[in-house]
Amino acid sequence: QTLKWELFLICFIVTTMLAKSWKDCDLDQGGGICPDHATCCPTGNPGTSACIPTRKHDDPDAYGKCCDYGTGCAYGFQCD
Repeated sequence: QTLKWELFLICFIVTTMLAKSWKDCDLDQGGGICPDHATCCPTGNPGTSACIPTRKHDDPDAYGKCCDYGTGCAYGFQCD
């Protein structure tokens, strides 16, 4: 349980340093928060979204897509 919390904090701090703004994800997208321009994907846990980032060289209107719960792929890739 402690390791999970530590990993969450590390991911949160790194994402906070990289993200300029945040958006609230809709309930059907998990209901969590993700960095602006990321795709929100449901995880199966209410209030938690998986965030699929947009890469620097992607078209500004291109977003990743959700695959199975908690997974996704960047723009230009397909889910298995």
